[in-house]
Amino acid sequence: MGRQTELHVFLPKVSVDLELAHDYLKGFGQSLETAGTGHLEALLATWANEGLAASTSARKLSSLKQFYRYLQIENIRKDSPAQYITGPKQGRSLPKTMSENEVDRL
Repeated sequence: MGRQTELHVFLPKVSVDLELAHDYLKGFGQSLETAGTGHLEALLATWANEGLAASTSARKLSSLKQFYRYLQIENIRKDSPAQYITGPKQGRSLPKTMSENEVDRL
């Protein structure tokens, strides 16, 4: 996949993640620029309660961390409320069992 194609896939996903977070925070009278760690933790809990996959929540958290890093670089915020938030535990898949034929071939 070329760089331009990767950007065309990546940027809209990050944009949607940030818009959803913004809409959630708006309900608390906050914005992405003013939210604290507790607000973001509540957002993650809401996603978990809604049944969002751990991998999706982790990607959305990554989008938030990137956004807050950008705000720090641009001197818009001095801190990142997402910096010390750890993502949800992602389940590990069980090993696949081998058929008798596969065992015999060993």
